[in-house]
Amino acid sequence: MLVPLAHDEWPLRFTLWDRLFAQPRAFVFATEEERELVQRRFPNHGIDGPIAGIGVEPPPDVAPSRFRAQTGIEEPFLLYVGRVDVAKGCDGLLADFARYRAAADAFPRLMLIGECHMKTDAGPQVTSLGAVDERTKWDALAACDVFVMPSQYESLSISLLEAWTQARPVLVNARARALVGQCRRAGGGLWYANADEFAVSLQFLDPDLRARLGRSGQRYVRECYKSSRVADVYASVISRVIGK
Repeated sequence: MLVPLAHDEWPLRFTLWDRLFAQPRAFVFATEEERELVQRRFPNHGIDGPIAGIGVEPPPDVAPSRFRAQTGIEEPFLLYVGRVDVAKGCDGLLADFARYRAAADAFPRLMLIGECHMKTDAGPQVTSLGAVDERTKWDALAACDVFVMPSQYESLSISLLEAWTQARPVLVNARARALVGQCRRAGGGLWYANADEFAVSLQFLDPDLRARLGRSGQRYVRECYKSSRVADVYASVISRVIGK
């Protein structure tokens, strides 16, 4: 059984994968878009399989006020959680945010959480906390006003799903087919293709729309990303493989 977690990046074009993807007796995918990508890449292999995703269970003691007290941040803020890296689109995020801040101030601060692999000196409106513990991460997700995922190479964004568990709206890169697909299915966020769309999306995200998108995303995660449902998908596939 293979769980590819395939990304639409150049290494997937290597011919060695043709041999590997011909061998599994079963596949399990993270999203519909990932399954479609694999089917397009290996059209002669007859690849199919269920969507399992991953179980997302928030801790019981999430406290957004604790994060704001810890950081001293009182104003509305955007949040990114993940590896702070050019490969994750963080350089573009910093540039888009700087351009947005030059013309608007509804969201005056951008917070970055994650191991840093690039320069983030973008002025006092950008705060990079580096790697943090799980409690701080969850508190930040609950405290933010909008969660942003600028990466265009994702088969599934766990931090995006975690943001939805806290009823936070999300804004994602329009080139990330899997993330746009999740936003469409969840009704939980918007997507942008350039700096202008980034700014316009933030203008649209007034308190009422943020609340509605956040609640819709939260319902989606509760229905589709329960650990018990994910375990049932894997158990079914394993049983089929064993029975072959």
